[in-house]
Amino acid sequence: MKNVIIVVILTVSGFLTACHTKDSNTQTTTQVSAQAPVPVSPSPIDTVRNGYLESNKTTTVGKALEGTFPNGTWKTFITQKGVTIVEFDESEPFGKFSGGGCAANLICAALYNKFVDYCKSDAGKALYSKDQSSYVAENALEMKLEQNQEQATCWDTTTKQHANDPIPVVVQFSINHDGTTFQYEANDMGLGTEALFEKIYK
Repeated sequence: MKNVIIVVILTVSGFLTACHTKDSNTQTTTQVSAQAPVPVSPSPIDTVRNGYLESNKTTTVGKALEGTFPNGTWKTFITQKGVTIVEFDESEPFGKFSGGGCAANLICAALYNKFVDYCKSDAGKALYSKDQSSYVAENALEMKLEQNQEQATCWDTTTKQHANDPIPVVVQFSINHDGTTFQYEANDMGLGTEALFEKIYK
């Protein structure tokens, strides 16, 4: 009888020890606490694309630019002075520039001057002689046959031929030292700040 009691006591004692060990393990696994995620700062491009200019808060800078120049791309770089620049690049056909705003865009200005020089050359004058009759017939009412008619005819013909030549468009923004705010920096379209904003937000 004593042996039976000892066996029962040992069995119950082992069972309780096993239960206690299992509970201890359970407590250990449930005490692991989750760490709060580290906040990630937006990239300079996202800061500009998703941000608003002080002068116009109707839509984001990204939507304004991408809606005006749908094939544009974004890039960022740091200047030698340590300023972070976000740049939006696209291209516009020469025909959109030739009416004005071409002088400040170096590529557009070079193309413009090339056409002017061509139309002053013998080759340009030969083009005028070839097209003179049709040109005068079509434009006599608008143009009163001025002395520079030959250059005007050459210019008209040449710019129509090159109206779709791509002219790069660049708009830049600089990121402030806080990394979350920015401002408009420059453009190469020959547009003043107000004219640029009118173009992209219109």
